[in-house]
Amino acid sequence: MPVLAASGILTCSPLAVREAQSILDVPVYSPEDLGDASIARSLIDRIGPMVDIDRIAQMPVRLKASA
Repeated sequence: MPVLAASGILTCSPLAVREAQSILDVPVYSPEDLGDASIARSLIDRIGPMVDIDRIAQMPVRLKASA
């Protein structure tokens, strides 16, 4: 499966984000970015036939409890 984007702990540091953007050929998204429906949809569309979109749409949303 191709890498479509980078995200995760590296997005906590603005410097790490800039460094990742300068060397990667894919977008770097923060967790908040991935919560944006248009960004999430564009990633799903790029995955194409490798993913059962109907099954994903029916999955329950899990919210992280705040401490």
